[in-house]
Amino acid sequence: MKKTVLITGASRGIGRAIAVAFAKAGYNLVITCSKSETELLHLKNDLERDYSVDVLASIGDISDLTQLFSHIEQRFHGVDVLVNNAGISYVGLLTDMTIDEWNHILGVNLTSVFSTCKLAIPHMLSRKSGKIINISS
Repeated sequence: MKKTVLITGASRGIGRAIAVAFAKAGYNLVITCSKSETELLHLKNDLERDYSVDVLASIGDISDLTQLFSHIEQRFHGVDVLVNNAGISYVGLLTDMTIDEWNHILGVNLTSVFSTCKLAIPHMLSRKSGKIINISS
């Protein structure tokens, strides 16, 4: 049975490179992004074509994961490897930042890491195997 990797923030850069590496290794992939829909769908098509792997692409805010993990359970039965790569920043003065902007940054950069781990770990525990990689900058 193939293993499945979930990579957040996979549409470009480091996340894209990680997705290609796991596809080369024969993993099923779940790839996410919040805004770069075109790039994510191109990546999905490229990975399926070039490596004959099954890819689930999810576009949307990573801070809401309930529906995504439901789809993962139905299609792949769980996540064997979790790569938390999604991250955003604020460019500007702290004095100009709104509380909503602050909360959005916390949601993407921190809460999503907690939530993906919380939702991925039960499957890993049931298999007595799993890996979690958290990336930050």
